[in-house]
Formats: sequence, structure tokens, C-alpha cells
Amino acid sequence: MDRIELIKQRLAPINDMIPTNLPLAKGRAMAALDALGVSRNEYKGHYAENFLAALRQLLLEDPVDDWKVSGASNCLHLMDPETHMKLRFIKEFAFGGLPPAGKNLRRTQAWCQEPLSLFDRWDSNSRYPLDGTEIVVLCSRGL
Repeated sequence: MDRIELIKQRLAPINDMIPTNLPLAKGRAMAALDALGVSRNEYKGHYAENFLAALRQLLLEDPVDDWKVSGASNCLHLMDPETHMKLRFIKEFAFGGLPPAGKNLRRTQAWCQEPLSLFDRWDSNSRYPLDGTEIVVLCSRGL
């Protein structure tokens, strides 16, 4: 199996989870802001943090196959133990698009990795064939 097909195969259960869990996470984030009496539009950063926390909690409560949720509670990163591929969920920047990597080294590495089609470390015989592959999942502002 080629690298792109393996990625598609390993992401299939994540794709199946998204239509259910993203709206649930949005509802939980909105409820949290409502409980505080603050506007989602005025407190965009708080909404994004609550959204990712709610989505993280949903995945901890009902894991997707064997994907592992990172230990850090201030972000949502998943790792596929079979291939070592990582997913990084982030909310779209307030005025659209991918937020800048900033000074965070791991985020900079994820933003600057080679395109999947050019990734030269692909070794289909490796124990962890997608080790070093990090997919950034951008959750749109509409959520």
C-alpha cells in the first residue's frame, strides 16, 4: 500500500467521528460561554479553547479506534499507535486561515514539514511507517 492510501485508511475512523463530535463540541463550548454570560463573537479565543477542550473530552470519553489523545489538556493532538501518524486539531484564525506557528517549535515543525507527496522518509517496511507525519486539522470558524 502506498503512503497516501495508508494515511487515508488510518484517517477513516477520524472522518467518521467528525460529523457527530464537532457539532457536539460546538454545543458544549457555546453552553460554557452562555453560562459565563459572554459572547462567542466577543471572546473568540475563549470559544476556541472551549471548543477544543470539549472535542478533546468527547474523544477521551469515546475513543476513536486505537487513536490516543495527547496528555496535554491545553491542546488536542491525537496519535495513531499503529503508524505513529499525529493529528493536530486547531481552530481557524479569527480572520480566516491557519494561525501562524509563532515561536512554538513543535508547531513550527508541523507547519514546515514537507508536502505529503514529497515526503522522503516513507518506509513501508518500518514498524511505524508514518512516524514523523503530522496532519494539521483546521476546524472552520463556522463551528
